Amino acid sequence: MPAAIPLRPTEHITFDRDRLFRVCDEKGIDAEIFLMDILSEIETLVEIARGQVDDREGLVRTCSRLIRRAEVIGMVTLEEVARSVIRCLGEGNEYGMRACHARLVRLGRPGAVAEWSFAGAMQPDGAA
Repeated sequence: MPAAIPLRPTEHITFDRDRLFRVCDEKGIDAEIFLMDILSEIETLVEIARGQVDDREGLVRTCSRLIRRAEVIGMVTLEEVARSVIRCLGEGNEYGMRACHARLVRLGRPGAVAEWSFAGAMQPDGAA
């Protein structure tokens, strides 16, 4: 019998670059600190959500907070996944909720930063 190979799906987190650029324009010189604070909050909230798969009320509260923070900086994918967790909970869809919860945790794992991208971002042409 062949050995089992653990699957580790990867996925890109997409940013709405217009929203993110607007935040940078509004915050000016303080944009970097502001973004790092929001990303740190998001990381903490995802870690909290990781342990709430069986705490429905807690998971709804955490996902709601994630949505609000992700909206601010245009983290479209994370926003959509957190909404999906809440929707599945509301519909009583246990399998869907667990799948969306796993996706949420996967998107928020350490190292995911390398997989983030801008929605509609132009590819560099190589010119310096």
